[in-house]
Amino acid sequence: PETVPAQADTVIPVRFVLQVGAFGLQNNAQSLKERFEASGYSVEMISKVKDTRALFLVWVGNYATYEEAKAAGQDVRRNMGVDAIVISR
Repeated sequence: PETVPAQADTVIPVRFVLQVGAFGLQNNAQSLKERFEASGYSVEMISKVKDTRALFLVWVGNYATYEEAKAAGQDVRRNMGVDAIVISR
């Protein structure tokens, strides 16, 4: 008899990023994004609307665990002089 391998449940891991800025003006977010990119960080800019106001968020990195992201946040503070908040995606 043929056996069919059991399918493992596909678990998509929660990923974490560091939010290093939230701006009302896209130019300000773009400037910070470019500053991080120039230092070799992986960066993305996200736009969200909150209470009819556009917010431009600057996110750095992609970390598997909260602890890893938190440690990276300390490096960001040391290297870039910017506080970071750990965000789960």
